[in-house]
Amino acid sequence: MMPLLLGWQKHPFLDSNLAILDDLFMKNLKKSALVLFLLFPLFSQARITDGKDHLKLSKNKISVVLDKGFHFVMQSPAGLYMDGELGSIEPLKKTEKQMVFDVSHVQDKSFTVSYYVCDDQKTVCESHESHLKLVKGKMVTVVDSETNPKEK
Repeated sequence: MMPLLLGWQKHPFLDSNLAILDDLFMKNLKKSALVLFLLFPLFSQARITDGKDHLKLSKNKISVVLDKGFHFVMQSPAGLYMDGELGSIEPLKKTEKQMVFDVSHVQDKSFTVSYYVCDDQKTVCESHESHLKLVKGKMVTVVDSETNPKEK
């Protein structure tokens, strides 16, 4: 009696080719998984300078200081940018370890403080921006909508 599916009859040539294809697939799958495993941290890893800058509001000034082993880039632009306005306001003080921005004029508008941070080994320099707003004398981070700011 013949099987119902004639195309699926056992054939030595077909079985050996399927075994070879299966072996190639498994080898490539293992290599692909290894490559993805090794590359994934490159795209998901935090930047080296993230979390190394600290902003503090004191009266009408925001002071930005860095952890040991990091410095501001003196030649690169740094400024306070008011939302909806052109141009920036330069920092009152700019050294390799501290920047001070005047916020007496921001009133109830949101703004962005922007600067560059490098590690002292000079292997990386990265741009930093903090989108902020002053609410009742406190500095808050502006998230997607201004209706839900987070205190900084």
